[in-house]
Amino acid sequence: MNDRDGVTAEAIAARLVGAHRAGERVGVITDIDGTISRIAPSPDAAIVDPICRAALASLSGRLTLVAALTGRAALDAHRKVGLDALVYVGNHGYECWTAGTIAYIPGANAARPALQRVIAAIAPLLLPGMLIEDKGATLSIHYRAAVDSTAVESMFAPLIARLCRENGLSQFAGRKVFEVRPALQVDKGTGLSALVEDYALTACVFLGDDVTDVDAMRVTAHLRADSRCESYAIGVTAADGETPASVLASADTLVVGVEGVADWLTDLSQAISAS
Repeated sequence: MNDRDGVTAEAIAARLVGAHRAGERVGVITDIDGTISRIAPSPDAAIVDPICRAALASLSGRLTLVAALTGRAALDAHRKVGLDALVYVGNHGYECWTAGTIAYIPGANAARPALQRVIAAIAPLLLPGMLIEDKGATLSIHYRAAVDSTAVESMFAPLIARLCRENGLSQFAGRKVFEVRPALQVDKGTGLSALVEDYALTACVFLGDDVTDVDAMRVTAHLRADSRCESYAIGVTAADGETPASVLASADTLVVGVEGVADWLTDLSQAISAS
């Protein structure tokens, strides 16, 4: 755990418990991969930490909102976590799974032909250890399992940038992954803002670990500044040796990896249950 100007993981939990006791509308929103699931060689190989799952299940019966905000497709996120009571905002904010129904933001599916052209151009060039994850509204090109990730970055970053320009798409980078998305003003920040508004949250915490989570971390700061979350809004990073500097800088406090998230969620769920 890292203390940032007196903001500790324990203090965050205590503040949320106090808000819950006061009858406020409290939300816990978490990323999946790298936060409640350890980074794996491929998306299919990732396993949600059972301690995290149990804590989220407990919290979902007591808080106004427990949600996963992820780069995975919403349906895939639901299958991976396996908790029906959660809300799943997938594809970095382009879609939302709630009680078995998926809703897409306007324009989310209009880019399918462009995404398919990118797949067709990149697929024949993939190096061993690379894979394309077609998530419907977005694409992820993973290269964690490649022999030389530096060579992959040098070769594919400019190629993907060019293909995105030619097809009216946007390119983003994560931890050993390229993201290709429709050119809309949508990200985890807009996804978090929508959850806060839709569920009228007065206190919330967001947990993440990667570059795409920075947008949501920044939104927690804006929520505090403009009082949209009247009580509390905070960003927590699950930090490890690969955590990008921008993620470390944007977080209000740090915990150590998935294990730290599991411990924090467990402490919070126990305190909420006791309250």
